[in-house]
Amino acid sequence: MPRLTRLLVTAGLFAAAFAALGLIWLDPTPVPAFARRGLIPGAYQALTFWTDQRAYPAPDLPAEGLAQALAQRQALAARGGEPASVWQSMGPHNQGGRTLALALNPLRPTTLWVGSAGGGLWRATLPTGGGVSWTRVETGFAVHAASAIAIAPSDTSVMYLGTGEVYKYQDIQGGTVSRPTRGAYGIGILKSTDGGQTWSHVLNWTRDQRRGVQMIRVNPTNPNDVWAATTEGVYRSTDGGATWANVHPVVMATDLLLHPTDPNWALAAHGNQSSPGKGLYRTTDGGATWTQLTAGVPTTFIGKILLDRHPTDLNTLYASVGNGISGSTSTWLLRTTDGGDTWTTVTTADYASYQGWFAHYVAVNPHRPNEVWLGGVDLWRSLSGGASPTPIGNIHPDHHHFAFHPTNPDIVYFAGDGGLYRTTNGGASFEDLNAGYQTLQLYNGTSHAWTDSTRSLGGAQDNGVRAFRGTLDWAHVIGGDGTWTAIDPVNPQYQYGAWQNLNLQRSMDGGFTFAPIVPPTGSATAFVAPFALAPTMPQRLYAGRAIIYRSDNRGSSGTWRTTNGGVALDGNPALALTVAPSDSNTVYVSTAPITTGASRTRLWKTVNAGASWTQVTGTLPDRYLMDVAIHPTNPAIAYVVASGWGAGHVFKTTDGGASWTDVTGVLPDAPTTAVVIDPLRPNDVYVGNDVGVFVSRDGGASWGTFSNGLPGVTLTSDLQISPSDRTLRVATHGHGMYKRALDGDPTANEPPAPAAAVALETVAPNPVRDRATVTFRLDRPAHVRLALYDARGRAVAVVLDRAMAAGRHTVPVEAARLAGGTYVVRLMADGRALARPMTVVR
Repeated sequence: MPRLTRLLVTAGLFAAAFAALGLIWLDPTPVPAFARRGLIPGAYQALTFWTDQRAYPAPDLPAEGLAQALAQRQALAARGGEPASVWQSMGPHNQGGRTLALALNPLRPTTLWVGSAGGGLWRATLPTGGGVSWTRVETGFAVHAASAIAIAPSDTSVMYLGTGEVYKYQDIQGGTVSRPTRGAYGIGILKSTDGGQTWSHVLNWTRDQRRGVQMIRVNPTNPNDVWAATTEGVYRSTDGGATWANVHPVVMATDLLLHPTDPNWALAAHGNQSSPGKGLYRTTDGGATWTQLTAGVPTTFIGKILLDRHPTDLNTLYASVGNGISGSTSTWLLRTTDGGDTWTTVTTADYASYQGWFAHYVAVNPHRPNEVWLGGVDLWRSLSGGASPTPIGNIHPDHHHFAFHPTNPDIVYFAGDGGLYRTTNGGASFEDLNAGYQTLQLYNGTSHAWTDSTRSLGGAQDNGVRAFRGTLDWAHVIGGDGTWTAIDPVNPQYQYGAWQNLNLQRSMDGGFTFAPIVPPTGSATAFVAPFALAPTMPQRLYAGRAIIYRSDNRGSSGTWRTTNGGVALDGNPALALTVAPSDSNTVYVSTAPITTGASRTRLWKTVNAGASWTQVTGTLPDRYLMDVAIHPTNPAIAYVVASGWGAGHVFKTTDGGASWTDVTGVLPDAPTTAVVIDPLRPNDVYVGNDVGVFVSRDGGASWGTFSNGLPGVTLTSDLQISPSDRTLRVATHGHGMYKRALDGDPTANEPPAPAAAVALETVAPNPVRDRATVTFRLDRPAHVRLALYDARGRAVAVVLDRAMAAGRHTVPVEAARLAGGTYVVRLMADGRALARPMTVVR
């Protein structure tokens, strides 16, 4: 979590933080004592929100929902009909997302395998002359979180890959199981026998996507003897993964150490967030029996334990013990010199701090065993066997894994929430290696300038708000966990972004500097809280907590007003918020429940700018309602999409929410997060879910896939349309952002004529209030017809219809009497038709 967030996120700021279905709220409800005593990590909020959104109203994800959804997507894709266009990467290529695992090939140290938390498996090629070249590895399986990587020391062509990111496993009433703090689905363990070129599924957990693999260790002398620390306990295979046995079924195994010469000896660490059986265990008979090691081991820790060992003294082992969340911020570095019989606390320097449940490790330099690196919130190092460590380096905080160069003691690789870093001089300096590593975890609420296809904003988990400015390298403009954003459609100098819990900021210089314009606090607020501009009145902002606020002066100080007479809609925080493209007074807002059973999800609507709100939930399912799309010219038509499982995911109204029709049809049963309507083809509707992007060409009556060119499994966060270049933009939670060309502009029946060389150059200003100027060029004389069409393809004005000389021409288009909305400027020159969108704002 970036330092700004660590300084500002206090327990007093986030009350009701750990409700059972805990979005993190600004709310007067009491909070647990441990949450009141200190910091509440943004990572905890983000991962809890990730699970809540998908699991609700159940306490946890279903066992096999992802596998079934992928099969449904494949069946739909088999029908064919997807356009020839493909998705193209927009980046960012200069900032990696959360990264969990590293493995450096000991025989080819220029090859590094990297496991991302949402973008699957990657391979980094590291030339001796410096730099890095990245390749995303398509395994052929649904790998979201690549959580553990192991290369067999005795045969480096054999590799094992663990999947699933899980930080909590807790028994609750009724004997059911909840793992609420998690980051992605798990499918078990994959294996490669050709150095990562092809993969097979050796521990198949696709029928229980809730599980996770935390660490994999391979016998140093036998590539078929492999051990795995998992959420279900310690698994072992002695036949290369053909069969597995849970040799120590104590939940939340977090790490393992194997003996370099004795295949029957293993040390296992268990526990996180006070899971049952937490502690250190040792076996000397291959896992048949285990002994808990308690001498000198803390008993009160909440977080997890990570392990490492001395390279030559086989009895000297280290354990990094994290306490965990909020007020429970203490860390123990333990060392044993007798193989684990007794342990001594070497230091209590609190390097893990409030991330002891999430991000820390101990790493002993195999070339200089007194040099011990400690990863936590920040990076620390000891030159005396773990004693007296000091902070070192200035790289992105929250550290997850490491890799030492096999021959050079000064080269170390570090993986964390900011991607991949390296030192080549023993820590004197550090190098960012993220160039090309596209794994950023974007949220919904991305935005794109209407008049400039090279200007976009997106909020990212633990990586702030990022600005796309036409290249694959994005600028970092706001810290914290970036969330919703907006760009003024008329004047893109006004841009908006927020970090978690609606800490809203505004830029008046095109997104280069931002200053706070936070709406009033004091009511329940979602971690990823929504706000939006009114397209036809962009100085108007709506922002959602449990109370919905409005500013008619761009959020300036003193201009925020409560809607609904200052009364919360239902006491629950806003989750999605959409303003009608043609009416600044019409807004839809969804709300999500604070606690299990407190109240269901609901959808609300105002048609009078918030003076009053009407509940329009109707027959919508009790799932998180993640997004609403409103028809470009008719606000009575809207679509809403639902997350979760086992219910419909896309619903349509044609009467302003008085009734809803389930138009999910053949779409996969998967959490659905995004919906957008093509403003020029309003029957074209796009939706995004946890397995890809889909399109309907008939207003939801039928569906097809729209995923060509996306990574094999793509978790969609948001969909938006960039009007100026007619592309659909998808924000993903693990693969950054992509764009794809849409179908052409609406057409009308026009008389054919001989072709002429013509170019439609500009329509400016665009958006327009009163008058726009159309500029076009003719290479030779031609008959020109310039007409204006509305979003339904109906001609509303003929601006020009006569013979024109060769050359450049400018023609005014009067817009003062047009209703707000999107139109098409269509130029016909002797049979050739060209078109540009034009948006009228009011």
